[in-house]
Amino acid sequence: MRDHLHIYLRVSTETQSVDGFGLETQEECGRDVSRKLGLEPMIWNEGSASSSNDNLDKRPVLLDLLDHIEKGEVKHLYVFNTDRLSRNTQTFGLIRYKISQNSVLLYQGANPQPSDLSDDQQNLLFGMMGEIAQYENNLRRKRLVSGKIKKIKGGGWRGGPTPFGYHNVDGE
Repeated sequence: MRDHLHIYLRVSTETQSVDGFGLETQEECGRDVSRKLGLEPMIWNEGSASSSNDNLDKRPVLLDLLDHIEKGEVKHLYVFNTDRLSRNTQTFGLIRYKISQNSVLLYQGANPQPSDLSDDQQNLLFGMMGEIAQYENNLRRKRLVSGKIKKIKGGGWRGGPTPFGYHNVDGE
């Protein structure tokens, strides 16, 4: 019986989920790593789920995967990038703890070399990557909000669905 590479897939927006590009790319890369390692791929597809202010209640697939990790059923985990797990400090910390405590080897991107979070240096680096992901997410959110405010102040539409009875003409 072959071991499995558990491949966790997630995109941040419904658009990425519908066009399939993000999920397809992540799965293809994960399957490629599983071939290189000689492991049987097992797909965990969360689909579209924001990770900026997430909690595990909004991520049923990840919650189920973490349950399998706690039961010792997962020894090899693949994510396209660490921010696919979470960009929220608390949620990321919990995931990091469960991976570390259960001796799960973590694979990322196209690299068949795992991160072993039982190694202090690799655990430190993994934690730093989580902090960087949250920092980038916060910057992106601030840029988006300031851009919307500027557009509204200039008479433009804030975005989203147009209220009933109104028509959006050239963004106004």
